[in-house]
Amino acid sequence: MLGASLLTDARVPTLAALYRQVALYVGPDSGPKHVAVACGIPTVTIFGPGRPSSWNDPQSSKSIVLTAPCDVRPNCIESDCARRECLRKIPPADVISAALRLLGKQQARP
Repeated sequence: MLGASLLTDARVPTLAALYRQVALYVGPDSGPKHVAVACGIPTVTIFGPGRPSSWNDPQSSKSIVLTAPCDVRPNCIESDCARRECLRKIPPADVISAALRLLGKQQARP
């Protein structure tokens, strides 16, 4: 069954409990993403401002990082990128494709 949850209580224990029930995290580079990585959940990270290599393991087979071309990266700063135009340049089809690739690599969990 596919589904998505809106979680308003994002404390670490709550996230860890939720992540025991999911096969994949898709979302921004944020605290919940890093909890997913710590829980061993495959992640598709939609990365905005900053240097993706500072926050993601490029060698991980459980992680795909999506970025868009940006003329100021890696020197962009979130507060200077308030409109986050770079995020709008990542096609939804790329996000879906990345998610399907990771799900295809997934092995059944006990």
